[in-house]
Amino acid sequence: MNFLTIGQYFNKLYSLLFLLLIVPLLIFTTLYLLVTGPLPEPPLEYTIVLSAVVALDWLMAMIFFNKKIKSVRNGQGLGAKLDKYFKITIVRFSLLSSASLMLAAGWFLSRSDIFTAMYLSGLVLAGVLWPTPGKVCGDLALRGDERVMVYYKKDRF
Repeated sequence: MNFLTIGQYFNKLYSLLFLLLIVPLLIFTTLYLLVTGPLPEPPLEYTIVLSAVVALDWLMAMIFFNKKIKSVRNGQGLGAKLDKYFKITIVRFSLLSSASLMLAAGWFLSRSDIFTAMYLSGLVLAGVLWPTPGKVCGDLALRGDERVMVYYKKDRF
């Protein structure tokens, strides 16, 4: 990813992450508002299986990020570290977004409130994992000048 300043880096990152979160949100909200009428309750196994798949998707996002961030910390130069962090953060939020789409499909097929609760839990999880400058510094274990540059979004020292 090309960026000239730290502020531009965060703007590009946040734009893509908002896009990844807003698409499932719009789909879920549209389905929730337009589809009316209860369906017969699906078998409990259906709900359990889809919930397990979504939980597995969330777990894969966490494992992938934690595994890749270790190699990113050892990179040379702040630009290279931020570029790799950008890529693994996009993958993490793509997995969270796919889980949200599965929950929207699960709600559409069953009208079960379990999927609504899990969808809201996914939004809370995305909020907790949101890459603020302080979180980026912590994830990348930045020290000294690099930490100050990212934390305060400075272009140069």
